[in-house]
Amino acid sequence: MMKSYVKFLSRNKLYATIEALGLSVALAFVLILVSYATAEYRVGTNQKQAKELYVAGSGDYLGMTWGTAKEFFPSIPEIKGWTRFGEYYAPQGAMIDGQYYEAKYLAIDPNFCQFMDYQCRGCAPDHLLSDAHQAMVSESFAKKAFGNANPIGRTIQCGKLQLKVVGIMEDFDREDLLNPYDIFVSMKLIEAKAQAMDQFGSCTTVARLAKEADPEKVRQTLLGKYINYWKEWKKESGGSDFMWGCQFVRWDQIHFTDDDVDIFKHGNRTLVNILLVVALVLLLSALFNYINLTVAQIGNRAKEMATRRLLGESVEGVMLRYLKESALFTAVCFLLGLLISWAFIPLFNSMLDTKIDLFHSFDLLWFLPLAYVIISIFAGILPAIVVSRFNPIDVVKGTIRMRSKMWFSKIFIVAQNVISITLVVMAITMMLQMKHLADLPLGYQTKDIVSIISSLDGSPEKMSILKNRLKALPEVEEATYGNANPIRSWGNGVHDDNEKLIGMLRMFMVDSTAMKMLGVRVIEQYCEPAYGKIWVTEEAKRAYGVSAHKPWFGMRMKDGKHEYEVCGVIADYHSGDALSENEKTEHNAIGVITPQQGGWAVLVKTRGDHAQALQAIRNTCKQVAKELMGVPAEMEAEYMDDTLKNNLKDKHNMMVLIITFMSISILISALGLFGMSVYYGNQQKRQIALRKVMGASIGDAAWQLAKRFLVSSLVAVVIAIPICVKLMQTYLMDFVHRISFPWWVLLAGAIFTLLIAFVSVIGCTLRTAMSNPIDSIKAE
Repeated sequence: MMKSYVKFLSRNKLYATIEALGLSVALAFVLILVSYATAEYRVGTNQKQAKELYVAGSGDYLGMTWGTAKEFFPSIPEIKGWTRFGEYYAPQGAMIDGQYYEAKYLAIDPNFCQFMDYQCRGCAPDHLLSDAHQAMVSESFAKKAFGNANPIGRTIQCGKLQLKVVGIMEDFDREDLLNPYDIFVSMKLIEAKAQAMDQFGSCTTVARLAKEADPEKVRQTLLGKYINYWKEWKKESGGSDFMWGCQFVRWDQIHFTDDDVDIFKHGNRTLVNILLVVALVLLLSALFNYINLTVAQIGNRAKEMATRRLLGESVEGVMLRYLKESALFTAVCFLLGLLISWAFIPLFNSMLDTKIDLFHSFDLLWFLPLAYVIISIFAGILPAIVVSRFNPIDVVKGTIRMRSKMWFSKIFIVAQNVISITLVVMAITMMLQMKHLADLPLGYQTKDIVSIISSLDGSPEKMSILKNRLKALPEVEEATYGNANPIRSWGNGVHDDNEKLIGMLRMFMVDSTAMKMLGVRVIEQYCEPAYGKIWVTEEAKRAYGVSAHKPWFGMRMKDGKHEYEVCGVIADYHSGDALSENEKTEHNAIGVITPQQGGWAVLVKTRGDHAQALQAIRNTCKQVAKELMGVPAEMEAEYMDDTLKNNLKDKHNMMVLIITFMSISILISALGLFGMSVYYGNQQKRQIALRKVMGASIGDAAWQLAKRFLVSSLVAVVIAIPICVKLMQTYLMDFVHRISFPWWVLLAGAIFTLLIAFVSVIGCTLRTAMSNPIDSIKAE
């Protein structure tokens, strides 16, 4: 039944190749991104009672104190149960049989597994880690550290702490909201050293609500209890709030919240939605191309279909034949798409920092056949309808051309060009915005500077040893230590004499060596820098009225001093990364620290090759850690320039993916235009020949062929411009530091698309226009 269709494709290899390539590539990317999006939307949904679990938080951070649940939850009847967990900082890693392992620790309550529906082996899931010296290990860590041996009963050395392994926890999979952890310890370790109602945000508290409970009512109740308990916060908020509010977020909605908490996986809903929409648009573009070329080729199959009709085949039979052919062609494209997607999955895993599995869930198992049926029908129904309108006698008379001007092909060409223009404009806008963020003035130097987060205890003696060992390296020009840096700063409140919060200082503490290393420029100096004093920026000076006669601000302390004593003024700088914005009430300052105070952050200025210097620094840090702590603990070390770049990774990857889709869309559109120009060129040979016989030039003849494509492209430009403007405005609104609206990009995108259309059709049109008119007339 399909022999005639296969023969037709073999005789029209160009069209078959264009259709198959466009549809297969589009399907490949749709499969990848639908799989990615499905997995992202399923994160946090695998707990049986995910819709009844809520995490308490304050301000813009999901987390509270370790004592929050015990203090407040028993008096709230809507809360039927709760559990707690939080990271346990263990710089010593794990020593097992004399072997050192890097490990991430999570402190959990005894009911953690039962409450959160996690599986464990070797111990009762309803009462875990009843002893502070017990631990559980994840399946993957057990395999890495113990091999095939049974880890239960073995000992893990964590600094001075000895932990006995009593169970094995299942690994958290792709759909789990929690990030992977290696070792699970008892909450008693935290409770022994942490203040129950202090250290906000360090503990994640999960509550289970009654099915009929109103989460908003519970949130309001919690807020009232917070305000009543921490009465001192009333002074800072006017008595109506607590730490900028109270959060109570459902478990399966946390993944896409703005709260970027290390303990949870964090997704970008905007990125997922944009990629999904772009992939579907790309698929539509490929489908338009396929339908357009298929309909254009109807004239070439007219005699075959007319013969079938004359031999008794019904209109419905011919339509069904086209649908079957579409189903066959789509099946082949699906198979090719699967092969292409498998080839590109590693690239997408790298760009999206994920692990894509095409068949990770049941959702995709029903999506594939459903998508296949819809695409097959969509791709075959229009050609089938067009064929059904043909009368066999028209084919016999040779009047089929007059009935097949195919006005709808112009619609598809316009649609494809609208897609291409939109993607081109968005890609250029993204590149301009990313360049703007990369070149954003920081107000300090980052070149050749490495930031190290020490795993030592921060004592001046140990930090001095680490600093001196680093300075001795030939790759190191200078080194010093302090607390944080301009990228990693913290907030300190500024209060008036009534103890009301009137502003915030974004601060980090370093010595004069670090300030020189960072290129911080001193504008005014009121006194010698000393521990406890601060440098304020020019902007902060204006905000708090600081001067040589008033080198202080903030409320007066009991000792008669003010909250902040100022030793001088420095040039303005930007704290955080290129995506950060200081609120109107936030101002920058640098605290003075001396070597006698110690610190946990090291700044190192290197010389020569970065990779070589970074490796030498990391090796030295491990050696010093082994000498001072007994274990070769890794220390986080990264060039500040790389930190700034990595913080833009999501935005950069979105740009790269949009550029990729743009390139594919343009390729599909260009191939479609080329194929259509070949078809129309062949169809119009007799008309062009007669025009040339009547005296038309080659240019006139070529214009007659090319103008329909260029006019369609111009129509696409008119339609695309308002769409592009809206999308550009929406995209740029996400950035604090954004470029001015680049109107010229709209013109550039239009010109680029018109140029692609011109290049796609010019070769064929010129060849047709330059052909011998006598040959064309004879052929007719």
